[in-house]
Amino acid sequence: AFERLGHESQSVELTAGGDSAFLGRGSKNDVQVQLPGISNTHVEFRLLHAAAGESCLEQLRIKDISSNGTGLKAPKSSTPAAKLKKGVETQLLASSVL
Repeated sequence: AFERLGHESQSVELTAGGDSAFLGRGSKNDVQVQLPGISNTHVEFRLLHAAAGESCLEQLRIKDISSNGTGLKAPKSSTPAAKLKKGVETQLLASSVL
C-alpha cells in the first residue's frame, strides 16, 4: 500500500516475477500522485523471487524512471534521503520513504 499523510492510501498487488507497477501523475499509472516534482511516469516497482540463500522469499525493487529524480530514505533512518540512480533497480525495504 502507498500512503501519503492526509490522503487516502492506494494499493496495488504485485506477484513475484509478474508485471511491474508504476507510480506517477499520468492516468495510466497503477498509483497516481498529483504533486509538483512527480513525473508523468516516475518510478517502477517489481516484486522478484529472492536469490537462493536469502532469508526472505521475495524482494521488492524500485527503479527511478523520472525526469526529476527520486529520493529514498531507509526505514527509521536519521540520514537524508539518498538519490536513486536513474534506471537502476534498488531493493525497497518495508516502511521506506520516497
